[in-house]
Formats: sequence, C-alpha cells, structure tokens
Amino acid sequence: MKYKKLGQIYTPKWIIQEILDEVDFRGEKILNQKIIDPACGDGAFLIEIVDIVIGEAKNRKLGLEDIRNILENNIYGIEIDRDEYRKCKTNLNNIVRTKLGIDKIDWKIFNDDTLTKYREFLNFFDYVVGNPPYIRIHNIDREIRDLIKNEFEFSKGVLDIYLSFFELGLQILNRQGKLGYITPNSFLRNSSAKRFRRFLKDRKIVRTLIDFKSNKIFRNISTYTAITILDLNHRKNSFEYKEFIDGKIKKVDEIQFQDLEDSSWSFSSPENRDFLINLYQNRNYKISDFFNVQYGFATLRDKIFIGNITDSKDKLVLFNNYWIEKSILKKIVKGSTYKGDRADIKYILFPYIRPDNRFTPIQEEELASKFPFAYNYLLQHKEELLKRDRDKNSNWYEFGRSQGIQACNNEKIILGTLMKEEINFYFLEKDIYLYSGICITQRTTNIGFDTLSDILKSDEFKRYIAIQGKDFSGGYKSITTNLIKNFPIASIYLKNSRFQPMLDFL
Repeated sequence: MKYKKLGQIYTPKWIIQEILDEVDFRGEKILNQKIIDPACGDGAFLIEIVDIVIGEAKNRKLGLEDIRNILENNIYGIEIDRDEYRKCKTNLNNIVRTKLGIDKIDWKIFNDDTLTKYREFLNFFDYVVGNPPYIRIHNIDREIRDLIKNEFEFSKGVLDIYLSFFELGLQILNRQGKLGYITPNSFLRNSSAKRFRRFLKDRKIVRTLIDFKSNKIFRNISTYTAITILDLNHRKNSFEYKEFIDGKIKKVDEIQFQDLEDSSWSFSSPENRDFLINLYQNRNYKISDFFNVQYGFATLRDKIFIGNITDSKDKLVLFNNYWIEKSILKKIVKGSTYKGDRADIKYILFPYIRPDNRFTPIQEEELASKFPFAYNYLLQHKEELLKRDRDKNSNWYEFGRSQGIQACNNEKIILGTLMKEEINFYFLEKDIYLYSGICITQRTTNIGFDTLSDILKSDEFKRYIAIQGKDFSGGYKSITTNLIKNFPIASIYLKNSRFQPMLDFL
C-alpha cells in the first residue's frame, strides 16, 4: 500500500493557505526569496505558492521573462514517488499556461529522496513548508532506517519520519528562515520526541502552534495533527498557541518557553493552567511514590499468544486450534475492553518462569522438552514472530516487549488508556494478567488500593486527565502511565483512606 510505504497524505487547500499566511509568505519580498516543499507530492503546496507569486509579480507589473526567472529560480520541490513527481510538474505547467500563457517552465522539482538530497541545500531557503510523510520508521527499508537513525538526532527510537523532516528542514533554512509544517501532533507528548521538544524550547524558535486536537483534518485518515511554525529569527520568549474551535482557528494562549516541560507539552486555557498550578502546590508526593504504574503485556502478536480454551483432555487444552500444555497458559484480560465481566477472561501463552521472584524466559531447550506441544505451536508461527520489532537480545518466542512482566503477578488495579466522562477501573487478583491497558500495583503499604480508588474517582483527577490527556475523536482523552505516575497526592489522602476530597481550585 503506497500510503503506508511512502506516508503520503494530501493536504486540504485551506490548510496550505493557513501555513503560508503563518510564515508570512506575501508581499513584494517573496519575489526575491526561495521556498521549498521537501515532500511535494502532486504539488498542492507548490500550486498555491506559484499562484501567490504570479499574483504578486503581476501587481508589480513584471514582464513574462522576469516572472519566468522567479518561478524557475525561487520555487523548489522534492518528491520521491515518480508518479507524483510527474503529476506535480504537470499541475504546475497547467497553472503557468492558464495564468501566463507560458507552455513550459524549467521547474526546480526533483524526483529524489529528501533524506539525502537536502544536503545540497544547507542554509539555502527562506521558507520550508509542507506536509511531511507520516510513516513509522519500522515500515521503512532497513537502509533508509539506518540512515535516519545515524544522521538525524530527533529520530531516535520508533518514530514517525516527520521528525526527520523537521530536522532537515531547519538545516536547509537560512538564518532568517521560517518553517511551516502540518504533522501528527504526537511530538507534543510522546516520550520519544523529548529531544525535539527540548531543542525547540532551548532555541526558542516556535512562533505559532496550532493543535487540531481531536479534529481529523484529513479525510479517511485517523491521524491527529498540528501546524507548527518555526522562525529562526523569532525574538520573543513566548509563542502563540491556537486551537481549532467551532470550525475556526482561534488563539487560546501565549505560551512562555520557560514554562515548558521536557516530559510533555500539554496546552490549554489560562483557567486550566491555573488549576494545574494549584494542583501541584504544597503536594510533595506523587502516585508513583506509592504505586508501580505500567502498561500491560505487549506481545506484538496477540493473535498468536492470546486466545480461548475450547476443549481439554488430560493435561492438554485446545488453544487457537492447537493442542498445548495447559500449565503454560495464564489467565489474562484486555484492559481496553474489560468491564469486570469474568466471561471476558482469556488465556495467554506465557513462556516465562519465576525463579527467585523474578520472571525470566524459559530457555528454548527447556521449552521444547517440558512443553513440546506449546513449543511446536510457537514453531508453526516462528516466521511471523520473527517479523516483530521486539526487544534487543530477546528470544524469538518471547513477548515483543518485556514491559509489565515483572509486576504482573501481584494484586492490581487495571484500567484502559481512554477516558470520556468517567474513569473505569477494576481490581484483579494476582493470577490474572493484563494486556492492552494499564496495571497499577502497590510499592508500599502506606497507601492501599482503597485510597488509590478514591484518587482515581476524584473530580480533580478527572479534570487533570481532561486537561493533560491527548484528544481522540468522540470526546475521548488518553490516559498514560506517566500522567498517572505524576499526579500529585493531596495530604489528606495520606491521613485518611476513605473521603471525597475538596477541589483545590474551582
């Protein structure tokens, strides 16, 4: 599928116009300035740019040859897909033919890979604009993946390639340059984008940030987006924060760079910011001081590891249409859908043992000898299991990630990762494990699950999540382990186990 391979998403015209307005691409000055779309596709941004340039040139009474010279020398694009590259040039030629009566322009549009081509244009452009490809690094060919990880500082870990386009975009700007992109808004909160956030904060180059939150800008694409305007000549200690409200982009706040946290950027109204300030005042403890908060198992192939028991004989059970040893299975629930109904309990093939109170993988020879049916089942799926982007140095038959394994064998509170009006959570015994959700276990006996239950049900915790959580369609907010860990505990919780707390701020 071309979208997944190349990350192509086509940009609405009004978004293009908004970005060009935000970078101040207007007036006589643009006739002497250079602009590029580094992932130009079929030319959506460039079409609008050419239209603006031609209009400005005509207003200045420039002749056809002067306009041709401007178009050929100031407007650039790069596109890796040959079909889209051809469409782009055709579309641009159609514009100049219609508006100027010129049949052909020698466009500076390149059919090339921006990840390497950009080196030819360091410190060159006045404007970099566009809609970079949305594609996860693990969907890229290994050669390009290695290039990204070795060459781009913002692209460490499993990230979308758009962060690399931010980095290369900044490198090809001149000292007075401006960059305007529409991208996923995941860089505002994801821990893997922490380096990028710190860079923006330290350099103070953010001019405007427009978060579309749960509004889906692209048809048939579930990506949540933001427009980011960077200005290398930005000389302020703050930037404008805007949101898409009632079908219009509106300013919400002026954000001070000094107030930004490296861990996550979550912006809201001044009233909500005051609530958060009051929430943190005079509170010396967080939930993480008393509880372990982790995501559940991440097998990266749930359809292989998780299923139901449909039959049994002796010590074997029929699991996903294979007979395997029952003793290697553990009970498990899915945090995102579990509502407390015991009928929703499934089973997970658990290739781990627990000597010395710590889970370790069963060695392959031991797995084959003690659990020959389960081992044969895993062998039948080995090719698929090897395709996972699993933890380094892990065995092919282990879960893709080791998260949650050590804490699983404890009594726990579990919850999903989305909230609407209420936060639903459930208590589970130690022998029932969790995937696709959040697991909370006790670190200390100072505070018990009854007190934690009061905290999770409190109005201030729900408001905290509503402000800090990422927006999803349908009015949902994301709940993350970091948000839970960092929630400050009021002193009254440390003294009493059952109460309804008063809000610090109304």
